[in-house]
Amino acid sequence: LLALAVTPLLGQMQTTFDTDIQILERLAEERYAEGDLQRAADLYYEIATKQIDERAQAKALFTSAWLLQLTGDSSRPIDLLTRSLRLDPEQPFDSSLYDRNFELLYRQALDIALRERRRAATEATHEGVAHLQAGRDTQARASLEEALVLDADNATALYNLALLDLRIGALPKALGDFERVVSLTYKDSGAEMNGLRARSLVGIGLIYQQQGRQQDAEQSFLEPTRADPKETSAWKSLGLLQLNTKHYAAATTPLQRAAELLPTDRTVIIALVESLDKSGRAGQACLTLNGFLNQHPADAELWQQLAALEESRGNTEAAILALESSITADQENHSGVGLVSAVRLAT
Repeated sequence: LLALAVTPLLGQMQTTFDTDIQILERLAEERYAEGDLQRAADLYYEIATKQIDERAQAKALFTSAWLLQLTGDSSRPIDLLTRSLRLDPEQPFDSSLYDRNFELLYRQALDIALRERRRAATEATHEGVAHLQAGRDTQARASLEEALVLDADNATALYNLALLDLRIGALPKALGDFERVVSLTYKDSGAEMNGLRARSLVGIGLIYQQQGRQQDAEQSFLEPTRADPKETSAWKSLGLLQLNTKHYAAATTPLQRAAELLPTDRTVIIALVESLDKSGRAGQACLTLNGFLNQHPADAELWQQLAALEESRGNTEAAILALESSITADQENHSGVGLVSAVRLAT
């Protein structure tokens, strides 16, 4: 009698400790064993609505879709399968366990789910790039990482995440992501992917440069110039590297190419003038600087630099004209350059 009294009590305690999901799973298994596929499918759908873990939710939706397909339902299974695969497209699928119709349904749903995930990843990437450009690094990282969860092969998200890591000094992480972008885009001849690959190679080169691997950096800068002769960042980075390593004559060619592509880039012009001057072509350096100043006459500092170049060549008259232009450009001495030029002119 005692045993009869205790047994129901223990069963009641066990039920109390069971979660709602465990109870539903047990009911679904019972209905399936009884052949009530419709009720089993409904129970698995209810389980999916209660699951917090996305993979568990995807599994329950998948099972519900399969059971509904067995009942002859021709509309709901594709929707449930798509929702399942959108949550977890990597879940295993053994075609030997299902009939041909369900296998075809699965492949159709997987295609739809992957397209939807890629579209969502693209939207998250655009948000991440906007945050990155606005200097909102935390939000940028969140959006870009969300994009990569949705589409691990999103090269644009990877590239921008690498840029973010490069900016904060996380060089190993940035290097790995840049290298993965190169790998993902290697066989893609489209303009957008070519550009991403080229800029990633430049990023790799910049990291090598920071690590003191100058030869590796040079090769990394050279590769995109061969693949895309209009890749401005590669020409600029290559020229600046060669200038910094005092290979002045070698620096001239990439810097000239960069100046053609970036005619208003002051950094490029200054570097090109230095490479020309220090490789024995002071006359060409003066012509280059003159050409830039004709388009930017308010740059008092560069007028002063031109005066020094002309003076070193013995062109006193040209040097005086350049100093006068420097004073004119900084008449109120905001930068202090005008005063220095005036003193030099007086002496």
